[in-house]
Parts: sequence; structure tokens; C-alpha cells
Amino acid sequence: MWKTTDRGASWVALADPSTAIGTIAVVPNQQSADLDVIYAGTGAADTSCDNQSGHGILKSTDGGESWTEVGADIFAGLSFSTIAVSPGDTSVLYAGTAHPDVDSSGVQCDGGANNRAGLFKSMDGGATWMMISGSGGLPAADPGSLIDVAIDAANPSEVYAALSADGLWESGDAGNTWTELTGLPADASITSVAI
Repeated sequence: MWKTTDRGASWVALADPSTAIGTIAVVPNQQSADLDVIYAGTGAADTSCDNQSGHGILKSTDGGESWTEVGADIFAGLSFSTIAVSPGDTSVLYAGTAHPDVDSSGVQCDGGANNRAGLFKSMDGGATWMMISGSGGLPAADPGSLIDVAIDAANPSEVYAALSADGLWESGDAGNTWTELTGLPADASITSVAI
């Protein structure tokens, strides 16, 4: 991981966590209590089991100088496609994960049995996590699903999740219940969402 403080004119290497990084999230609208808080989701988030899988989320509270690992037990073997920090309450996080599905020759990894991938939520800055895929109307994620998450800065209870094989979903109550947004082409494969 690399960091710039002059809009890209120069870069410095951060402490090397010696693993693949799938996504990085910086706490928005930082106040003194959470200044320099960064989350890095480990693993290469795609469907190939030839890529390095993750082992949790790395969290830094000093701008990337040092890191601690959170969620290693629940995220073992998963990789991260996105982490979103709520602008309304920076202790609330959403993390989209994937699990390898097939190798480069088309053979399923781990028998295709790992179904823990999906959308997770933390309400305590990453210390504990709960899976929200498969509840509140949001489909359970396939092992290879990639998910992107966006939070409305004007209304942080409004959350959107893009599932690569299952469309675009909206929650108006911070991830408790979900409704699929319709009107997209039937063959659309969504991998990203932005507000």
C-alpha cells in the first residue's frame, strides 16, 4: 500500500502487511477521535482460487504506520471487494466479500461449499461482524459473488448493495431490510455502485 499527502505528486510506502489487498477505506469526515483511521480488506477479490485469499481486515489508527487485524476468524479464506464506512457514524462499517469459485481450468475450489461470502456489517469499528446477506430480503451470496456498497452521505440509513449475479439492492434502514431495484436490463451484471 502507498500513501500520498500532496495529491499524488509523491508517494510513500506504508507498513507492508505482506498480503494481497482487495480494497481500502478511509474514514470520511474525520474528527479528532478517528483521525487517520484506515481499513484494508485483504485478499484478491475475484472468483479464481488461483489468487491469494484474505485473512481479515487490517485497521490502522495512525494513517497506515501500523496495523492490527480484525475479523480474522469470521473472514478466513474470504477476500474483500469493498469496505464502506458510514459518514453518519464512523463505527458502522459494511464489507463485501467473495470466495474463490473456480480455478483457471474451471475446477471448483473447496468443492464450492463455502457460502460465507456476502455482505457483512460491523457496528463497533470492525471489532465484531454479522453477515447480513441472506436476511432482510437480501439474497445469500454465491461463493464467487462480488459486492459493492455505497452509503448516502445525506442519509446514512440509505445503503445500496450491488451483487454481481443478483442485481442492485436498496436498504432504507441501515441494512436491516432490503428491496431489489428493478428496471435494469435482465442480462446486466452489476459490479459497482456509486451515489
